[in-house]
Amino acid sequence: MNALLAKTDTVHPAARRLFAGHNASATPVRLVVVAPGGYGKTALLDALDRGYRAAGVDATLIDDADQLDDENLAKLTMLAASTDGPLVVAHRPNPRADALRGLGETFLLPALEVDEVAELARHLTGHTVNPTEAAALHTRTGGVPRLVERVVTNRWDDFRTDLAALDDDVLRYLIASEAGASRNLDLLCALLKRTPHALSVVVDGARATGLLDPEDALLPVAAQVVRTYAPPARRLAVVQQLVETQLRRGLPILDLACALLDAGSSGASAATAFATAAHEALPNDLKLAARLFEAATDAGAHDAATTTGWARAAALSGDLDTALRLGDGMLSDENPESRAAGAEIAATVLAHRGELARSAELYRWAAATDNTQRSITAPTYAPRQPQPHPSAPHAPTETHTPPQPCATSPAHAAAPSSAAPTPATYSTSPAQAPGPYPPPPARASASYPTPPTHASAPDATVQADTPVPYSTPPDHAPSVPHSAASAHAASADPTSPAGFDPSQVPVASSIGETPIQPDTSLSAAPDHHTVGLVAGHDDLASGGPHYLDQGVLGDGSRSPRAFPGSHAVGESYRWAGPGAVDAFAAITLVGTGQVAGGRALAEAPVPGVAPTLFTGAVTRTANGIVESVTGHGTEALPELVGAAAMLEPAFAGAPLPDSPAALAALAGLHSGELALAESVLQRALANGVGGDLLVPRHRLLLGWVAMTGGHLATAAEHRDAVAGTKLEARDELFFATLELGIARRTSDLVGLQQSWDRAYQASMRQQVDLFTLLPLGELAIAAARTGAHAKLSRRLERAHAMLGQLGYPPLWTVSLCWHELHASITSEDRAAAERQLSALAGFADCGRYPAALARAAKCWLSVVGGAFDPDEISAAAAELHELDLCWDAARLAGQAAIRTSDRKAMVQLLEAARQFQGTTGRLESPAPAAGTVPGLSVLSERELEVARLVVDGLTYKQAGSKLFISGKTVEHHMARIRGKLGASDRRELLATLRELLVKPAQS
Repeated sequence: MNALLAKTDTVHPAARRLFAGHNASATPVRLVVVAPGGYGKTALLDALDRGYRAAGVDATLIDDADQLDDENLAKLTMLAASTDGPLVVAHRPNPRADALRGLGETFLLPALEVDEVAELARHLTGHTVNPTEAAALHTRTGGVPRLVERVVTNRWDDFRTDLAALDDDVLRYLIASEAGASRNLDLLCALLKRTPHALSVVVDGARATGLLDPEDALLPVAAQVVRTYAPPARRLAVVQQLVETQLRRGLPILDLACALLDAGSSGASAATAFATAAHEALPNDLKLAARLFEAATDAGAHDAATTTGWARAAALSGDLDTALRLGDGMLSDENPESRAAGAEIAATVLAHRGELARSAELYRWAAATDNTQRSITAPTYAPRQPQPHPSAPHAPTETHTPPQPCATSPAHAAAPSSAAPTPATYSTSPAQAPGPYPPPPARASASYPTPPTHASAPDATVQADTPVPYSTPPDHAPSVPHSAASAHAASADPTSPAGFDPSQVPVASSIGETPIQPDTSLSAAPDHHTVGLVAGHDDLASGGPHYLDQGVLGDGSRSPRAFPGSHAVGESYRWAGPGAVDAFAAITLVGTGQVAGGRALAEAPVPGVAPTLFTGAVTRTANGIVESVTGHGTEALPELVGAAAMLEPAFAGAPLPDSPAALAALAGLHSGELALAESVLQRALANGVGGDLLVPRHRLLLGWVAMTGGHLATAAEHRDAVAGTKLEARDELFFATLELGIARRTSDLVGLQQSWDRAYQASMRQQVDLFTLLPLGELAIAAARTGAHAKLSRRLERAHAMLGQLGYPPLWTVSLCWHELHASITSEDRAAAERQLSALAGFADCGRYPAALARAAKCWLSVVGGAFDPDEISAAAAELHELDLCWDAARLAGQAAIRTSDRKAMVQLLEAARQFQGTTGRLESPAPAAGTVPGLSVLSERELEVARLVVDGLTYKQAGSKLFISGKTVEHHMARIRGKLGASDRRELLATLRELLVKPAQS
């Protein structure tokens, strides 16, 4: 290539291009080569030395000229002035080297380009590097030749020597940069004890190492080098000093704490740093937060705030095993507040694992602790009304006598003992069999009717109808100190809850943990403070820490933010805390059939608790669940949807046993409001409500909504979205039964049998509760198809007993009745089907959905019997379709079509089935654009059909006959049309429709 640089020389490509065409005898070169360390200056000088020696030319070649002292620098200047031969001087960027610029032309060696990195790697390894690998290598090394060479040749240990030779301040600067402090000028000045002006000298030295990018940040490989090969003791000391400085100033320390985490630090200061950083990480990186909390615990932080924080991060990220272990350990703590926190944690986890009865017990116990502590610490608050003593007979506010032919009458004990409540279990005598159900409470019933009182049965253990003394802790939990004594002791204070002995609870002044002692081995370790998360603060729901400044630092300065550690009176580190825990207890109690206890908790005032978004959302959820078992449950869905909307801005709060969105969706599925259920679930997913913990729950319920509506491909998509992930017992049940339902609806007999095995096993790991009736109903139909109905009989009996304790609420009872009807039809049990029809008929006046199912059930039995009116079948199927039960509508019409001998009726029914299958029946239409007058474009196709018929003069009943829907459904359509068009009355509506239908083009 040229005589001066041999082809075999490994020199920087830019230098080779510079010397192209030059030879040793040419005009002498006068060159000053400038580049950071590792760019190839020495390699270039070696190659030039070989070339000049081979040509017999005397040349002056000086390397590392920036290291020359003033005397030698002056000698070099004189030598350059007196010699006529070639002169090449190389040095790193350095303000002291400015005097060298006059020795010759300055040549800056740049970093390698991607293709040059690939060529260097090929030269060093003998293997071709593809463009993708070359680009990745360039990104990691910044194109610095030395870094490329050591990475591809695996010469990492050479970096150890390089770092050891650095100036101490430069090394400390690099360690601080790797820890994330490169942009924090104040922190760097404090670390290096320099002014900002003097700091620039250190920064120049760091740039000269070749480890920084053009923005003065460590290159990826350089960060790895500093992290791995810097002297461990030096690195640990620097990072600890940075952390302590930030803590004293009350500034964020997450990045620094992560560096300290990698350094293996321990002690009180490290524990404080890890705990503080963990709270910073909670909103954005749950797994990192869990790791930091664990590190804080390992470093010596055993306070309840750290433990609950760790459990929170673990649960929200889906690690329920760790959360349950931590919560269970806290149940044996001497501090009542810590025990209540442990109960909350365990209750939340157990709800996800299908143990809702045990979850209810633990939530109730936590609520009891809160109530007792409030009565001790805040006697000026108005106390809750004392609950009836467990031994006193309960007088229900209203009694509903189950009418015949109800075959199931769940038995329960007359009253629980004064001992702590145990998880509710449901049983019936051997002579009892499930279903049908008595009619629901009349519309004129009291606001909160209580279920009927039944005589005791020898094997009955249900105590759900008795008011739950929510202040009574469970006495059978061995990990809860004093619980047995508290459960049996009578309170001496008439304002204290019955059955709880305040003497067993430490007074408020004892609530707290022993502060972690500072690590005296650290030079500037701050003293620990009495701090905690502020109970009821809105931001608690967003996962961030809320600190109370209650101390001064070790240096006497006032801290703008105290550190997690011990807790003073009145502070709380709980997941939910007072108010919210009462609501969770109410939800789980009602979910296990204990309506009186759930209602008592939902209605009881909680003095002294701030009305935060989080507390308000869960309280409203509890009210919605109580409402769902009251009367017809018509107000439950608005309450639950409203609660879900309230929680959306506070999505990253305490881990939830279930989300308001999930409970609203279940209520929607049970009441035929599929569009509403889908909408609330989609918003919950979009807002990350409940973190990773509730993603499978929301996804699977979306699958259930799609499957119920007959949109099986969409249902399969939601199922597949969580397939392969670890599912807890409740999610596993919904997953397996979703798979089972899809197989049944697609007539996949092989898949049905395979799915049945998994679904049945999942049901065995899940207690029967109010919120798992849909999977149970799907299992009942599949069991009838597979001949395994006997396996489910006991679980169905428990479901009936639970519903009986709740007074057979229509919202939850109708769907199970509908599923059992189809199970009876599948197993050809006419008598059982008649009983289910009778039960559905009893609910027909409870709303549109129960009425539609009752009419469809009557049609099903007539179809099975072979004698039916095709018009009635079409009308009933159309009503199901209007409720978006497309698959059910198509199946009813299709089964009727293949059973009729009337060809005209068969064609009519088949056409109806074809129209219903795979099409939506939702009464929705897009909203008009802003600023436009509503026209026909805002109406759905079905609404247009109804409008045309009514405008033509048909009555609602006549229009319904033509569309195979009822007259009431036509009336419902007209009401929606009037609302969309903004008409004030029927006359204005008809006039508007006539105008629009005459001039459709204007719409």
